[in-house]
Amino acid sequence: PSAREIPKLTGRVMDTANVLKQEERVQLEKTLADQEAVSSNQIVVFTVPSLDGEEQMPYVQRVFREWKLGDKDKNNGLILFIAVKERTMRIHTGRGLEGVLPDGLCNQIMEDEMRPILKQGKYNDGITVGVQKILAAISGEYKAKPKSAAASLSGGKWIGYGVLLLILYIICTVISEEPSIIGGFVGAIGAALITALFFGIGLAFLAMIAGFIIGMFARAIGSNTGDIISTMADSDSSGSGSSGDSYSGGGGDSGGGGSDSSF
Repeated sequence: PSAREIPKLTGRVMDTANVLKQEERVQLEKTLADQEAVSSNQIVVFTVPSLDGEEQMPYVQRVFREWKLGDKDKNNGLILFIAVKERTMRIHTGRGLEGVLPDGLCNQIMEDEMRPILKQGKYNDGITVGVQKILAAISGEYKAKPKSAAASLSGGKWIGYGVLLLILYIICTVISEEPSIIGGFVGAIGAALITALFFGIGLAFLAMIAGFIIGMFARAIGSNTGDIISTMADSDSSGSGSSGDSYSGGGGDSGGGGSDSSF
């Protein structure tokens, strides 16, 4: 499809989808004008009925460049964009605002604050809340939420399991020359004790079974793995060292940051 047209910038609230009430537009315009007066940050609310088949991020990027938002030296512009038909949105920031509005915080504003309201079709409330949280983030009053203790513990738990299995594998490989009952018992006892100590008695039985299996076959697994690696090394030494593909990068980014979401 052909590129979607970019409207001429006529104000800080570009509601081409007509989802805002007149009084809400006036209030948002005043709020954003006050922000620009004290900080020079140029923030624009932009809604469209549809993206007409164009990808959201490239379109908003084109709009941002066309409108040249923000101070030339500070590059402190921002677009709060909503596509009604596609039910998608984006906060697009100039580089000057990326420090106070990193991608993760932009996503948090949309997912946690705007999305639940917009899903109910309340565009006035959803957009107003979005603008409020953006301004609060710029002033330092709205910050990224810390990860929950449960989530952090869950991640640490699986790391602990991985370390436990690695330790058991090394110990059992050293002790057991062949698949044996001795290696199995060493693995079972070690797994049970470590699991009970760090993760609770409830998982100790399962760890004991896993440890027994690892302990029995650790030496055999290690031996087979070594043979495979050796075979691969011999094969590589007689083959080509390069596929001929090129690698390039370092072009840089001429735009800003931001994040996309949907509702």
